Amino acid sequence: MATGRRDYTWGFAIETSITQRNFEGFFEHDNENIEGSDSAVMINYEVPVGYNVLLTHFYITSASPQLNHFTLYKNGAGIIYEYFTQAFHIDFDARGGLKLEPGDELTAEVDNIDDVAAVFCVTVIGLKEPII
Repeated sequence: MATGRRDYTWGFAIETSITQRNFEGFFEHDNENIEGSDSAVMINYEVPVGYNVLLTHFYITSASPQLNHFTLYKNGAGIIYEYFTQAFHIDFDARGGLKLEPGDELTAEVDNIDDVAAVFCVTVIGLKEPII
C-alpha cells in the first residue's frame, strides 16, 4: 500500500519551527561526478545584500565506499575539514549555528581520494533572514 501524495517529491525539510514570519528556507545542492584523485568545488554561494543566512544542516554523500575528504570554507578560510566514507552530516545548532552575513561566501570543496570516479552529492540547508 502506497502512502503520501504522488505530486510531492521526497527531500530534506528544516526541522525547527520558525517564529519570525520573514524567514525563508535556504537550500543549496549540487550533484557531481568527480574523477579519481581529483577535487571539485561543488557549492559556491555568496549571501545577497539585505540578508543573513543561518546554516542548520550540511549533508555530503558519495557513491564510493572509499575514504574521501571535503572542506567547507567561509570567505576563503577553511572552517570544517572532514574525512568520510559514504555519508557525512553536520547538524549545526537548529537556530542557525553558522551565520553568514551579506557578501560572505560559502564554498564546499570535495576531494575524491580514490583512483576511480564517483558521484558526490552536497546539500546545505538553513534559513535566509532579511535584515530589517
